[in-house]
Amino acid sequence: MASSHTSNAGAALRLRLRRELRTLVPRDEGASSVAVIYHIAEGEAWRSTWADGASASAGAYVADSLATEGFIHCSTPAQVLAVAESFYGGRKGLILLTIDTSRVQAEIRHENLEGGAELYPHLYGPLNLDAVVSAVPFEPDAKGGFELPTPVQEPPERD
Repeated sequence: MASSHTSNAGAALRLRLRRELRTLVPRDEGASSVAVIYHIAEGEAWRSTWADGASASAGAYVADSLATEGFIHCSTPAQVLAVAESFYGGRKGLILLTIDTSRVQAEIRHENLEGGAELYPHLYGPLNLDAVVSAVPFEPDAKGGFELPTPVQEPPERD
């Protein structure tokens, strides 16, 4: 059971992240440079970052894939729903992390390691927590599909 200190700290962080998300403006630096990327996290893994004093004090989230594949899988705003449908269809207990790429300390590589043409952002190191501007529940609908939760929506098309 979480202590009130842990729950108060989590509430304070969520409030700070919501405020910061409102000020986030997409950059217009070309197709391969995206101001915001997403990571679909297992809820338990995300929560354990905060429960584990070592992870929280280090200020970093480490997905299992960092140890097994050498990077953390992420998606662009245009990719996240397809990724959710393909790999997480019907799975409950997920958290959608919105990541400000300008704050990420680890190297971000846009690549496709499966042989396709579409490039996906991969983080080659732990995700520093101050780069996470939003962490919201990401639950499937009754048919197992996903929609971006509000206030996390795809940024409008830019001319």
